[in-house]
Amino acid sequence: MIKQLIFCWMMFYSFTADAQNYFLAGKDSLRDKATFDSLLLEYQGGKKNYSILPAMIAKSKALKNDSLGTLLAEDYIENYLMKVNSSDRLTKQNISFINAHLHSHQSNAFIWFDRNRVAIDIVMDRKGYASETLTNVLASSFITPHLQAAIANHRDPNWQLIRKAMRKKASSDLVDMALLDAKIRWSGYHKNWLQHTKHIVQRVEKYGPFGMFSPVDWRYNDNAWTIFLKSNNQDEIKKALVWCDSAIRIAEQPEYYDTYANLLYKLGRVEEAIKMEEKAAFLGPNYDDIKLNLEKMKKGQPTWPLEL
Repeated sequence: MIKQLIFCWMMFYSFTADAQNYFLAGKDSLRDKATFDSLLLEYQGGKKNYSILPAMIAKSKALKNDSLGTLLAEDYIENYLMKVNSSDRLTKQNISFINAHLHSHQSNAFIWFDRNRVAIDIVMDRKGYASETLTNVLASSFITPHLQAAIANHRDPNWQLIRKAMRKKASSDLVDMALLDAKIRWSGYHKNWLQHTKHIVQRVEKYGPFGMFSPVDWRYNDNAWTIFLKSNNQDEIKKALVWCDSAIRIAEQPEYYDTYANLLYKLGRVEEAIKMEEKAAFLGPNYDDIKLNLEKMKKGQPTWPLEL
């Protein structure tokens, strides 16, 4: 079991399980390519059957025709989903679909997502779901080009310039969240761990745990584990301990107890750490890394990387 925060600073879109299931269902309903080709000809001729369009989008993806799939998805969202009653639009299936295909901050779907963040979070049963979707779009539109240019020209990004451009198109809370996410990616990419862990703490304390649409307990633990690996700041480690406690209160997983124990150990609270690691080993008897960490704790050896 290797725990790490994956920094994909150029990757901003991810499919949820709901969206993936949606596409699989559509793909199965159009197994015959001849049928798909016939429907596509009708669509291109102006005869649009929106009830079958999700299946056509799924089939386009299956045929690796992403450009067609994107075109169909944008049409389905803007000219069908955005025109149905807002309450009918608020389903897990529809929200997942929009999330998977939302690329433009100028689209009606972006505006609808922004105006209905609370309702969307409730439907998806995840606080911050809508905001993360929106900040991903902002990052793709505004931040990625600046980061790419900064890398090409061997300079730091002009964060104020990026913020000013985004602020014209989105609210300050979305802009600030998107910028924090970008600074986390940037500092991780450049292995500037002092800034990296500082920004992670700011992000979690202000907006909650973050990650690629994973459960909240996993995100708390994942963020805490990064602090354990990359920070020697006692205040940051103590905050990560609180996050890990939140994860454990949601689900008693061996990985969470392992993270908690390692944070305690790094704080010098050895006896407490060993008790916690023994609990982790009891819950996860097949986790070799937990056993190794427990042995190191009992021997007084570091369980964290000595060089960052």
